[in-house]
Amino acid sequence: MHASYSRLLGDLYNSIREEWNWPTPDAGFALYIREAQIDRENHTRYEFTKPESPTIPNSRLNEAPIIASYSFFYSAYPSRTENEDRKQLARGLSSLSKRTALRADRQSFFYRPVELVGICIAARETKDQNSGGIEWLQALLREGADVYRDDTLWRNLLAGWGSAIVGVNWHPDTVITPSEMDVPEKALALWIGEQNPSVAQSYGITERFEELVECFLEQVGTQPMPQISLDKLAVTHTVLNKLVVSVIEDVVQVYRDPKRQKQAEQQRTEHQKYRRQVESAAEFCKSRGRRAYWLVRILGLPLLLGGIISIVSLYLSLPRIPSISAQQSIFAYVL
Repeated sequence: MHASYSRLLGDLYNSIREEWNWPTPDAGFALYIREAQIDRENHTRYEFTKPESPTIPNSRLNEAPIIASYSFFYSAYPSRTENEDRKQLARGLSSLSKRTALRADRQSFFYRPVELVGICIAARETKDQNSGGIEWLQALLREGADVYRDDTLWRNLLAGWGSAIVGVNWHPDTVITPSEMDVPEKALALWIGEQNPSVAQSYGITERFEELVECFLEQVGTQPMPQISLDKLAVTHTVLNKLVVSVIEDVVQVYRDPKRQKQAEQQRTEHQKYRRQVESAAEFCKSRGRRAYWLVRILGLPLLLGGIISIVSLYLSLPRIPSISAQQSIFAYVL
């Protein structure tokens, strides 16, 4: 593992612990992002702080941030979720659906994309207890899709992800350009690329996935990480950890697989052979250069002396030009 990546993973993890605040949508999002990756990849878990009680307080059932927070938690830890917890979540979602989400002052969960994703997950998790939740969100997303059209890529990607959760086809106006994306946007695009193929396809992530990986690793390895929020810290940490682990596993696999080990050995042999050829060619040129240098020095001095002697001999062999007096000069001028 590159030293900078190892250090950065530790820094990101420490920042997540410092920014942790439960219950908030960002904290729930962090749990969901990390646990979803762990469950699928079976990687070693970084333990974030988990809620002491997985049950939504009755006094906060009508709060969208709380519903989003617990829906992330229930989806991340299904084994810790009781049926009564899902019923409580369904009641909260039902209460929320009776309120206006598309508001002129933009003061609702619909305009907070992490929260929006959490509410969409809540509808999916409680479809047996509240079948109308998904239909309500589908209509809401179709009606308010333009809110995210000219928004930042981070917010647009989250809205597209939330739409896919409840079965709404998301049609973004643009495709990704890795060189113009910041680190969290690259991380989120990579995460979506593996978790939500349909959304990834609509943004052009699938076609440029490898380029996106290279740009992401180069940027996090060479540029300082700016101050970012908990949700962005979590997705950046998760994706970087996954990529680093996959590289290590590929290296280990080479030594476990005889066929790949033989292939790697052949490549190493060819590389060494090529390097020897280059070194041999360089030594040959250097040797010939030394010979040419001494040849010039040895033969150059006699040639120089011969040239000087030839010039002197030529000068001495030239006929003398007779001189004339002043009167002869005047006479020649008059004539």
